[in-house]
Amino acid sequence: MHKTASATHSSAAQRGARDARPPFSPLGWNVGSRLIVAAAVSGLLWVVLWWALD
Repeated sequence: MHKTASATHSSAAQRGARDARPPFSPLGWNVGSRLIVAAAVSGLLWVVLWWALD
């Protein structure tokens, strides 16, 4: 269950990052994409920890 959720979340994050990329501000997009990746990774870590400790 958490595997399908993570796959859907990552694809949605990638789609959002592609849609939100401003062609005039690559630096801002890089920072935003790093924040998205960091949030996704931390969320997956919490899900894995919660599932392992449950």
